[in-house]
Amino acid sequence: MREATAADHEAVEGAVPLMDAGLDRARYVAVLQRMHGVVKVWEEFALRAAPPSLLPMVVERQRLGLLEGDLLGLGADVPSGDGPVLPGWGSPGELLGAMYVMEGSRLGGQMIARHVEGLLGFSSGEGGAYFRGFGDRTGVMWKELVRVLDGVPPPQDEVVIRAAREMFAVFGGWMRGV
Repeated sequence: MREATAADHEAVEGAVPLMDAGLDRARYVAVLQRMHGVVKVWEEFALRAAPPSLLPMVVERQRLGLLEGDLLGLGADVPSGDGPVLPGWGSPGELLGAMYVMEGSRLGGQMIARHVEGLLGFSSGEGGAYFRGFGDRTGVMWKELVRVLDGVPPPQDEVVIRAAREMFAVFGGWMRGV
């Protein structure tokens, strides 16, 4: 999965300027506000689309409240507009592919949080709760998702990869609007 989506992942990293040395507070807030649209539509979709077997995993991973808390804590408005349009996914494999992207961002979020806190002078967690996510549990939660993904039988694995690539494209395309 990682190899199949490596180029897509790299393209998204280029669209999200959070690791830039010149990142300032205003730009950081703008990125968070833009991310809100992606996270909101993703979480709404995932709750609707998750089969009963995956619903607890989806519910446990909701982070929109953390992102909104960061924005409010930074004195910024929480966007009220819509986000990007997601593909017309309908299968558990497609949900898992998109979830791979959104959960993978959580792993990188740990590094982003440390960078932003140091660069912008935030205290630990200030303005970075979304990226800190579930702290020490982040790795455990990632491994849980990987176990589920590893259990996807062929040819459904191609469905998962296609959906992951589509989610990377949606995320990157939306974030380029910052």
